[in-house]
Amino acid sequence: MLAHVAFWDYRIVTLLDQWGPQGDGPEPTYAEAAVDWINDANKPIFLAIPPRVAVGIALDAAEAADRAVAGMSDDLLARTEQAGLIINPFRAEHRREHVDELERVLRPA
Repeated sequence: MLAHVAFWDYRIVTLLDQWGPQGDGPEPTYAEAAVDWINDANKPIFLAIPPRVAVGIALDAAEAADRAVAGMSDDLLARTEQAGLIINPFRAEHRREHVDELERVLRPA
């Protein structure tokens, strides 16, 4: 689960890097229909990562994504919002969803 969140955070970093600070690079795209197969294809890889390593990767990815999003200009934020949040700057929402899930699983019965 943590590697999954890291993947999606690093996706944001990569897309923003390619788009560029002025938004003059290739505009990011997003296909809702692809999300499930992307997650399914990555799952065996994510499960092979030791949990403690996944924690480190998730923290590094979160920091990188937060820095990348914080560097977005108001213009880029508006453009991504107009395009349906192809780059979702609200990373905490996705993280919280999975942290809540993790807490439920780890909570003593």
